[in-house]
Amino acid sequence: MRPAPLDPPAAERWGQPLLQKKACYCEVKGVGLGDGRLLRVEYPGAIYHVTIRGNNRRVLFLDDEDRGRFLERLGEYREEYAVRVYAFCLMTNHVHLVVETPNANLGRFLHRLQTAYTTYFNLRHGQSGHLTEGRYGAKAVEGDEYLLKLARYVQLNPVFVEMLEDAGPV
Repeated sequence: MRPAPLDPPAAERWGQPLLQKKACYCEVKGVGLGDGRLLRVEYPGAIYHVTIRGNNRRVLFLDDEDRGRFLERLGEYREEYAVRVYAFCLMTNHVHLVVETPNANLGRFLHRLQTAYTTYFNLRHGQSGHLTEGRYGAKAVEGDEYLLKLARYVQLNPVFVEMLEDAGPV
C-alpha cells in the first residue's frame, strides 16, 4: 500500500521547503517528514554539488588504479545517464562532483556509480561491506556566481586540505 501524498501546506509545516520543481512529498503512517531522511529533489537541468565519503572516514582510493577505475566508471555512467560532469575532485577518503542532470536522474546515476565502484574495491582489496558513508550528499546549485565559487572550491580542495594538514592541530 502506497503512503498518501501530503498536501503542500503539510510539507511546509514540517519545515520542508516547497519547490516548484519535481519533488515527492509523502508520509509513512506515524512518521513525519522531520523524522527521517530529507527528500531528494531531482528535476531536469538541475546542477548539484555531490559528496561521497568513505565509511567511518575510511579510504576510498588506495592507489592510482583505484582512482582510474572510479574515473572509468564515472565516464561510462556519465554517458549512459546523460549526466554532465563540470568538476570533480578525488581525495583519499571523499569525492566532490559538480554535475548537471538533464534527465532528473541523479539518484540512479550515483547508485550505479557507487555500487559498481564498491564492488570493484571490495573484490580487489579482499574486503566486504559498505565502502561509503550512508547516502551521498547532494546540494542543488542555484545561480552562476555560486556555481563558479563551487567549481573553484572543488578544484582547489586538495590545496585547502594540504594547508590545513600543514597547519597542524588547532
